[in-house]
Amino acid sequence: MAAGARDGDITVDLDGERGIDPRAVADAIVAVEKLVASLSDDDSPRLELAELSTGSAHVSVRSPSSESVVILRDGLRQLHGSAALPDGWGRGALAAVVDLGKVSSKRGVEGVRVSIDSMVERIDGVIQANAEKALAAEYRSLGSVRGVLYRYTNDVAKSRRSAGLRDVHTHETVELLFDRNTADRMKAYLEMQVEVWGEVERDTGGRAIKVTVEGIVPVDPIEPASAEDGRGLLGPDWTDGADPVDWVRGQRD
Repeated sequence: MAAGARDGDITVDLDGERGIDPRAVADAIVAVEKLVASLSDDDSPRLELAELSTGSAHVSVRSPSSESVVILRDGLRQLHGSAALPDGWGRGALAAVVDLGKVSSKRGVEGVRVSIDSMVERIDGVIQANAEKALAAEYRSLGSVRGVLYRYTNDVAKSRRSAGLRDVHTHETVELLFDRNTADRMKAYLEMQVEVWGEVERDTGGRAIKVTVEGIVPVDPIEPASAEDGRGLLGPDWTDGADPVDWVRGQRD
């Protein structure tokens, strides 16, 4: 464990002799914040800066969620061995690891290490490559995705049109690309649950990550089923007139 760090602290060390670019420290802090946020139930967890020292830059942050720290620690180990989404991780966590790896390219930085309790993991080319591969699209097919449209960008000058969809099933962000003919409907359906269809790009786990939109329609929100929804579906004669409790007991005999 790094000097001064406590159990559960997430410590990032930027190795280098001297002259480390201060932007490398800033980028490392932002990347760790994104990483913890993506693994926490809170979209904007309040992180506490536990320690900051110079020389070879040393940053420790304290997460409010011990569970997210464990998921992070185990996920980094998994990511070192395979190019797959670690257990409990989302795409945002993978993107944050890629950002953390890019800190190595800043002036004076020779390497990046993450320490959590007794685990020390170097964010090297292997982890960064695995994270990038897990983020990349594995295959494309025609299909549809349903979710809440929460972001909309229509930069006419740069011909950049994109939107963000929160998948109703995975709760992951799906990027939507659309043309000018669809722009007005995208804007009109903002913050609504919609179904989009077109060419869907999926990752190695089969999760939709991007859709080139051919059509979009608003849909009624999907509500989780309750026990009340199933009451009465089998009708009054499904137990042949016996009391339901006695009938269940009879099936166990």
